[in-house]
Amino acid sequence: MQRAAGEIVVEYPLDLVADFIEPWCAAAAEIVTGSDPSERPALLAAARIVSDSAAEPKDGDLQSRASAANAELERYFAARSSIPMAGATFVAMARTLACLLANGWLGLLRQTHALAQLWQDAALIPKATEELLRYSCLPQAVFRCASQSVVLAGVKLGEGDRIVLRLASANRDPLQFSDPDRIDFTRRGAAGISLGFGPHSCVGASLIRMAATVATRVFVERFGAFELDRPVHWRGGDGFRSPAALRVRAATSRG
Repeated sequence: MQRAAGEIVVEYPLDLVADFIEPWCAAAAEIVTGSDPSERPALLAAARIVSDSAAEPKDGDLQSRASAANAELERYFAARSSIPMAGATFVAMARTLACLLANGWLGLLRQTHALAQLWQDAALIPKATEELLRYSCLPQAVFRCASQSVVLAGVKLGEGDRIVLRLASANRDPLQFSDPDRIDFTRRGAAGISLGFGPHSCVGASLIRMAATVATRVFVERFGAFELDRPVHWRGGDGFRSPAALRVRAATSRG
């Protein structure tokens, strides 16, 4: 994955999303799943539909298109890959990881003290991955149904009740995280829940963490002396949001 980053040609003016994050994540998805690079456009088109449906869970038409796209990816990888859930893995690496990195790196570009720390001490990057997962939590919320009646924090839930778990809010809970809106690589205590927790952890959590750490190391090395050049516009909806672009320029000073 580190080598794949070095093969990406970056031109200026620079959009980190289109010019680095998305091609790097696509290359990483191909490395992990063994997909053919020549088929990248078609696979990415299907993966984007699946990702967009997660970002906009209330869009019925998009959900139907995502179901068809998922089936297309499953057929493709069933004939070409021996790894389990290769289609879902491709989506996770090519799209979910891309959105996660865009959110996390935006945080670093806005909180220049944190970016300066990583520039000065790359050994902090593994810890930075955990803090950026907390700070930039990609899933805004997940939806569940109560399997049985229960009283939780004084609230009675009946069997079958629909529950909205607001993960992004939990990751900024001031009762759990002091100064929760600040990126702090020395933070101790409660862990973030962006990738789930305990038996409910994301099955690809280790892979996501590893890939995010590699990518962030490259980001700091290649773009750590950059700053935002334009206001950020977002894409996504109730499920998650991420920057549509991250246009940057060489920094005139370092925070």
